[in-house]
Amino acid sequence: MPVRNAAPFLDASITSILSQTMADFEFVVLDDASTDGSRDLLRAWARRDGRIRLLESDTALGLAGSANRVMREARGSICARMDSDDVSAPDRLARQWAVLQAHPEASVVATLWRGIDPEGRFVRPSDRWRLWRHTTFAPFPHGSVMFRRDWGLSAGGYRETCASWEDFDFFVRMAGLGPIYVIAKPLYAYRFHTTTATALRAIETVERMYRCVDRVSRGEDYTAILDGPAPAPTHPTDPRAVRSLAAPWLWAGERPGIPAAWWLRGSRRPIPAALHTIVLGTWGQLSPKSLRWALRALVKSRDLVASPWIADGDVVRWTPLPETASRVAPALAPQTSGK
Repeated sequence: MPVRNAAPFLDASITSILSQTMADFEFVVLDDASTDGSRDLLRAWARRDGRIRLLESDTALGLAGSANRVMREARGSICARMDSDDVSAPDRLARQWAVLQAHPEASVVATLWRGIDPEGRFVRPSDRWRLWRHTTFAPFPHGSVMFRRDWGLSAGGYRETCASWEDFDFFVRMAGLGPIYVIAKPLYAYRFHTTTATALRAIETVERMYRCVDRVSRGEDYTAILDGPAPAPTHPTDPRAVRSLAAPWLWAGERPGIPAAWWLRGSRRPIPAALHTIVLGTWGQLSPKSLRWALRALVKSRDLVASPWIADGDVVRWTPLPETASRVAPALAPQTSGK
């Protein structure tokens, strides 16, 4: 678990890991040059529980650098990620461990998730629809994954050139080594708040990410995009990037903060996507509460639509490539020990 200025949420995050039903693990935590008192909190936790191995960096390594550091420092053959502002269900690790043992070909095992706000209240339902109807973007958060450490290292770890979307790039390369499986049960709570790195990304970075996503969806390599020039910062052209930046603010209980006129700068193509973005953005500015209610209803409805094909707890294969996800095994009984 890399930590960077996460003091308000650390206690809940750490408690959720130390309270796992599978208790035999090493908890590698890196303080990435925090300035908000996180390091003192982590030192106190390390004194209380010997499973915590605390690392400290006085120079900020960033999202990719800190993720690589904790992966290199881990001594086990299996790594489970955890983000310092999120919360794991008590049986998360046991269930993922069971899937990895049952599927030696798997490179990554992830779980579905629910969204919580800064106070820990559930605000976004779980969504099996994104497993049933293939999407290029991962239907699981980075912090929910468990993977084989040697495979992660052989894939090259996290690339600095993909900062702020290093997780998606990592999953693409891991999928080339072995299948990625997802437990269709929300064993992870992703916290939306306005200080998260996802909410503070630069528009140029998000647009570059979507250019790479489009290449992946066509089965093409995107390495050249990583080394090329960034899109012009004064002309954001992709409505998806705008929605991606606005969503964390909305689910955190705030207005998206971007007026509709902003989306009209630069290209307005594709027109349907631009209109969709303008409508949602204007709605969010005028009545964020009603927009959140409508989106919750939408997510619940499409999760219900997917339920006849994907039952709660099923194990489903997911790939970032344009293939159909498939159910591969029923829910597996969790184990309570193992390393």
